[in-house]
Parts: sequence; structure tokens; C-alpha cells
Amino acid sequence: MPVTTPTRSLAAIVFTDIVGYSALAHRDDVDALRLASEHFQLVRKALPAFGGQEIKTIGDSVLLKFPSAQAATACAIVIQKRHQERNGGVPAARQFQIRIGIHLGDVEHHDRDVFGDGVNIAARLQPLAPAGGIAISDHVRGQLREDLRNQFVSRGAQELKNITTPVALFVIEPDAIAALDTPSPTQSAPPARKAYAPSLRSLLAIAVVGLLLFIAKPWRYGPDGKLAHAVESDKSVAVLPFVNTSNDPGNEYFSDGLSEEMINALGRLRDLKVIGRNSSFQFKGKNEDSRTIAEKLGVAYLLEGSVRKASDHVRIAVELVNARDGTDIWSDTYDRQLKDIFALQSEIATAVATQLKVALLGSDAQAAQVPAKPPTLNVEAYNALLQGNYHFARRTEADFQRAMRYYQEATRLDPDYALAWARLADVQIVAATTVGKGIDATRVTINQARAAADTALRLDPNLGDAHYARALVLQNGDVDWAGSNAELTRAVELNPRDAVLLMVLGYRKASEGRFDEAGTLLQRAIAVDPVFTGPLLGYAHVLTAQGRYDDAESVIRKSIELQPSGLQNYLQLAILQILRGHPAAAVTLAQQETNPFWGNYALALAQAAAGHRAEADAQLQQLIANNADVAASQIASVYALRREPDKMFEWLERARVTRDPGVFSMRSDPFLSAYKSDPRYEPFCQKIGLPGPNDAASTVPTPR
Repeated sequence: MPVTTPTRSLAAIVFTDIVGYSALAHRDDVDALRLASEHFQLVRKALPAFGGQEIKTIGDSVLLKFPSAQAATACAIVIQKRHQERNGGVPAARQFQIRIGIHLGDVEHHDRDVFGDGVNIAARLQPLAPAGGIAISDHVRGQLREDLRNQFVSRGAQELKNITTPVALFVIEPDAIAALDTPSPTQSAPPARKAYAPSLRSLLAIAVVGLLLFIAKPWRYGPDGKLAHAVESDKSVAVLPFVNTSNDPGNEYFSDGLSEEMINALGRLRDLKVIGRNSSFQFKGKNEDSRTIAEKLGVAYLLEGSVRKASDHVRIAVELVNARDGTDIWSDTYDRQLKDIFALQSEIATAVATQLKVALLGSDAQAAQVPAKPPTLNVEAYNALLQGNYHFARRTEADFQRAMRYYQEATRLDPDYALAWARLADVQIVAATTVGKGIDATRVTINQARAAADTALRLDPNLGDAHYARALVLQNGDVDWAGSNAELTRAVELNPRDAVLLMVLGYRKASEGRFDEAGTLLQRAIAVDPVFTGPLLGYAHVLTAQGRYDDAESVIRKSIELQPSGLQNYLQLAILQILRGHPAAAVTLAQQETNPFWGNYALALAQAAAGHRAEADAQLQQLIANNADVAASQIASVYALRREPDKMFEWLERARVTRDPGVFSMRSDPFLSAYKSDPRYEPFCQKIGLPGPNDAASTVPTPR
């Protein structure tokens, strides 16, 4: 599948930041987190009335996006006035002020984030605002109504770091804000003569970038595949992403990395349910209360924290919270040299386990410690690995390249770092199969991944990540289904609580036509990561292949509730409607698919099913023109639906040659599998090494 192409639009970008937060965090990390939480709540309450969208939080800062400069400025004034009201009701020692910076400019949207000069300028303006005030660029001021525009005072042209052209700065002081009437939402529309009318493409881009929406209660699946509410386990905990309180937002990778390390460490407790990274990180930058988060994740305890990294020093503050009533069970602050980071992780994990032991776990608590022998003793190599992980998770073409460089640096610093070699192989194979660079370039990258995976396994034969990387190489490089399956099964045996591994193995069982086994694995993945939509869509795929269309639709609708702009949600609904014999409904749903590639594929299917020949041909030709090298299996599926089996098999062969992993969906794709009686079908499955449901005994690893 191609990497999502970023889109651009004009937007008003807002940065907020607590004045003096670093000094406050140095004195008392826990109190600093509470003030940041209050700040976030005040900001979030003001957003809906003005059409604002929270993009993310960075330490104590919040990044916001608005459809107009007028709406952004009006909302900023409301936020500052509410902070003033808040400060008027508390002792001086509990008061705090914020600065706000606003710029109107071109931004690039990718996934749920925004980038570009529009963002950078707003970030540079924010520190120039008075404490308790607002700083805006001339681009913003020019879009304001005259009465509001005149409240801002010029501070002249400012040279901003990494911005080539000086920016004219205008500010409003807190006293002037206090004297203003509180803006109403109806006053936030821009002047008619300067109104910005976003194009359809811009509106679609905004929809793609929409924040995740979550349902009121968690859920699980019963044996019949129907949705049911999750049962909270007393022996359960979620590690929420640690907050980066460093002065440098670039240290976000480090706080994220430590959060993942704590998830992995606590996951070693045999009797403890630990929520996986994909679900826990859905709450990154969100300030939902502990009860709400616990309900969504189905846990009894939350581990929260903050990380401040400066040079070779790190401070970590952690809290273990009883999610039922929000009370603190335990908290502590750790100041260490960076060189002691591995011992510190062990110390924190052991402390948390000890606190859980008192309430729940008995003598097993010490099992939460990180391994006695850390994966590397080289702190610089470990730091490079965390930076690689951070960029790999962003899943853009540019970030894949950055991740490769960081993993390569980690292996250079410590040639015996097996995990770094495994992650390098992982990102190389993912980049090779998702970024269309031509067949020759893809083969070169796959061979590099093969060498990295082999090195990882030689260094640590019991490293699950290394077996997973080797499985990817065997599937995508050698089209060796049996060998890949064996490696993946071993990876799951070593990491039985890894939702991604369970999901991938579930997809594989579905590819073999082993739908019951696939459903079991995917439900295990859902239990580990209850708000991670990947296993959900996999389970919907299985239910669809079993002809359980109503159950499949319920699962897809749940995925949409969790992530409205998620990939393939509407593609899968469109396929369901095609199979039900409702092609007109399928076309409507296909038009709602948020990703351009999957939307193109969905429309090629739906328009063909509807008998709209001209539209179907146009969508198919677009799919071929843009994605022939990376989407041959999807093109084959379209030809299958169009009842053109010769073309179908032609493109399946091309998928085999180009190492398109979609070629292994022969038995689970409803349109390809419709030709299983064709004399070419089974020989092709044998050619790619794809077994059938009766070819071998089950190899599903049992959970520990």
C-alpha cells in the first residue's frame, strides 16, 4: 500500500504555553503536571464554540488549528479571560499565566499532525507574547474585524529562528484583554470582504486530519462475534504516555520511548493485564479524567508520568492511580544521570510492581523488572534506537528514512545491539513494500533487511522482534509463506501479548482460510489493545469472509467510532454492501473513504458493481496509473469483480513478481476467492506457497 500523501491547506495555527513552566517543573513535577492539566482543560472547553481543533500537546504547550484568523483570535481571548477568572479564585501561589502565539499560513496535514512554516511561525511568535497576553503576525491582524484589530499594538518586524523573512509582530497585553467584552462564536466569522473559502480538497484534508473520537465504554467480543462491554479486571493497568516537560520538544521521542519501556516491563507480570502501546498512546496529549480512560481501556489502574531530559541528566516523575476514584496509590520522582537509564527503568518497574503486589499480585511482583542484562549498555545507542522508534511510528516516507538512519547509528555505536538490527530490518522491509521505488530498488532494500534480520537473530535467537523481521523478509523478499509463518509463530510465542504480532498472525491464518483460528488471534489482539483499530479491521475481514456480514458491519462501525478518519473503514463497508447486493450504497460509502489510495480502490470496486462502466473504467485506470508497482493485488481484485479472470491472473502474477504482500489474500479476498474453481487458482496458490485450510495442522500459539 502506498504511503499516505500529505495534503495542504490554509489555517490559523495557535500555540499556548505556561509561563515559567520549566522552573515550576524543576521544583515540583507533580504540581506542574496538575497545572498543565488545568491549562489543557481551560483550552479544550473553549475550542468547540469557535471551530477549533486540538492537534497535540507538547509538554505544557498545546497546538491548535482554526478555520480562520478571526476564530483563532477570538478563542485565544476567551482562553486568556478564563485563565484570568481562574487566577482570581485561587491563592497567588497557585496562579499561573500563559502566552499565546497565532499565525495564519499554509500548513501540511499528515495523519493527525500539521507541519510547515505556518506552524513554525506560530511557535516562534508564542514566546514573544506578554505573560497573560497574545502575539499575532500581520497575516492574522489583517484578517481581523476592525474593532479587534485595533486592540493589538505593533512590536515591529521580528527576526525569527529558521524563518528567512522577518515577521511583523502585534501583541495585546493582559489588561487590554480583561477590558474586552468576551467574544461570542457569532463574532468569530472573518470579515466578508476577506473571507477564506476553503476548497473541497482542503475540507477533505481537514477531515483526514480529524482527531480520534472515542466511545463511552470499552467492549469485547463474545463467542458469536457480537460486541459486548469489557469486564474490568482488578489485575489490570495502562501506562499512559509520559509527558515531555523538557524545554526542547525534540525530546518527545525520549518520553515516548520510556513509556513503551514501562509497558514492556510491566507486561512481564504473568497475572497482570497490561494495555498495549497502540491503545495507551491514543490518549497522548489528551486530558481525559482517569475514570473515563479506565472505562475505555477496561483497566483498574493507570500509570502516569513526566520526563525531563537535559544534557546527560533525566528526571522522571511517576504516579500510580486508582482509576475508580482517581486517588494516588503511589508517586515518586527520580533524578539520575542518563547513563543510569537502564537501572532506573528497572527501579521504577519494580516499585510499581511492589505497589500492585500489595493490592493484587503477591509474590510475582518482581517479575516486572527489566532484564538483568539490558539490550545494550551503550546509552547513545539506546538513545538512537528511541529516536528511530519515534520516526518509525510516524509512518511517512521521510520518517522511514530518518528511522533507518537512527537505527543504523545505533548499530554503529553498538554492533551487538540485536534489537536495533531487528528494528532496522523492520523499517527497511516496511519502506520497501509501501513506498513505490521500482522493483530493483525494492529488491536492494529487501536484501539489506535480510542481512539486518539475520544479524539480529545471530546476536539473540530469542528476540521476538528479530523473528518478526525475518518473517517479513521471507514473505516479501522470498515469497516463502511456510518459512515466514514459522518465524512469525515463533515471534508470537516469545511475545504473546504483542497486539501487532497477534494481528499479523491472525491475518495470515485468514489468508490460509483458517478463519476460526484467525478470529481467535484477532480477538486476543483486541483484548491487549482495545482501542487499536488494526485488529478490529482484521476481525471484520474474517467475519466478512465467513459470510457474517451483520457482525462484520458492527465491528467496522466500532472502528469508525474509535477513529473516524482511519484507513479502510469505508472501503470495508463498501465491500460489505457489494456482497449484500447493494451497489448504490457501496458507491456512497466508497466516496467516504478518507485515504486517496483506498478510496480509489473502493470506487473502482463499487462503480463496477453498480454497472457504471465509464466511472469504473476511470477509477481502475487511475489505480493502474498511480499504483501499478505497489498495488497489483488490488488491481487483480478489481478485475475479479469485473469478471475478467484472465486479467485477474495476469495482475496476480505481477503481484507475485513485485512482492506485493496482497497476493497472499487469495483465499480471504471475496472477489479473488470466487475463482477457486478456476483451474489456474490452486496452481497459483501453490506457486506462491500459500497453503489451504486443510493443508497443515493448526500452529496458533497458546497464550501464557
